[in-house]
Amino acid sequence: MSALTIKDINTDSLSVEERYALDILVNLPVPQVSKLQELMELEVEDVISPIILQNFIELCQECGLDLSEAGVNKFKDANKLGNTGAVRGIIGPQTAQF
Repeated sequence: MSALTIKDINTDSLSVEERYALDILVNLPVPQVSKLQELMELEVEDVISPIILQNFIELCQECGLDLSEAGVNKFKDANKLGNTGAVRGIIGPQTAQF
């Protein structure tokens, strides 16, 4: 299984929503990202590009997933995903897969 590559995305200039979306994608197993790419009708590849990131944000919005800081914290709290201290507002593998 290969790893995902981030291509043509300047992580220093991302909005909060873009950062959280990217965190979800990079913390998912590659096969799950591939399934998302298929769902978004994009070419399946082990690369996260700006178009994949933007399409994923749109998919999240369509599904009612709030990628704001408040939305992520509310999601983590509601699902008891360890949202205190250093992990508050952090999307890691557990949160991404949930």
